[in-house]
Amino acid sequence: MAILRIRTYPDPILRRRTKPVRAFDLKLRELVRDLFETMYQRNGLGLAANQVGVDAQVCVVDLRDGRLPPYAFINPAITARSREGIVDEEGCLSFPGYFDRVRRSRRVTVRYQDLNGEVREVELVDLAARAVQHELDHLCGVVFVQRMAVPRRLRFRIARLLGRAKFPS
Repeated sequence: MAILRIRTYPDPILRRRTKPVRAFDLKLRELVRDLFETMYQRNGLGLAANQVGVDAQVCVVDLRDGRLPPYAFINPAITARSREGIVDEEGCLSFPGYFDRVRRSRRVTVRYQDLNGEVREVELVDLAARAVQHELDHLCGVVFVQRMAVPRRLRFRIARLLGRAKFPS
């Protein structure tokens, strides 16, 4: 097991769509184990493979609240989402120290493969739905500031230009 280096914004890998996983092998299991360990060490709720420089459709989510198990999502896709949206604060391990409000669907259904390649489906609500939407965005090359309302996104860009929002790589 290893703690991996988290790529921070504006690292280009964060803006690229990841590739599907084809091999469900020991290397994949090690990646998932390392993603969990890195996420826990940084006190996060989720982490995507491209955030640690790996081009693979893999992410992990663990709310650590005892209500849901930790999830490893391989080749995930949202198959349904509620129309009801919730605006709440989000942060990201690739944007250390930066938090802002983002609108997300309150409920999502995710189809994914587990570590054995078996297709699974899970319905998630509230914080779990928010976390999985955030991580699946990463796998598509979308960072959470792109999901913010336009005035907030502009404020973020201005803060970056003025040097008030720095994210070392």
